[in-house]
Amino acid sequence: MDLTRERFVRMVEAVSLNNQTTYEETVRLAEAARKYHFLIVYGLNCFTPHLIEMLKGTDTMVGAPVGGSP
Repeated sequence: MDLTRERFVRMVEAVSLNNQTTYEETVRLAEAARKYHFLIVYGLNCFTPHLIEMLKGTDTMVGAPVGGSP
């Protein structure tokens, strides 16, 4: 398989599940996902609706983590 940059980033799952993750860090995660077209991102449950909204219109999925709520 020829692993190009584009193919590689479609394999990336970005995770930010630290119980001290801030909203601003979640925004940066979404911005990186938008810029690089990550396959999927996971954030804290309390930020999941925000991630979904921030990533509307992209090909990045938002995963629903189990637990991890602050």
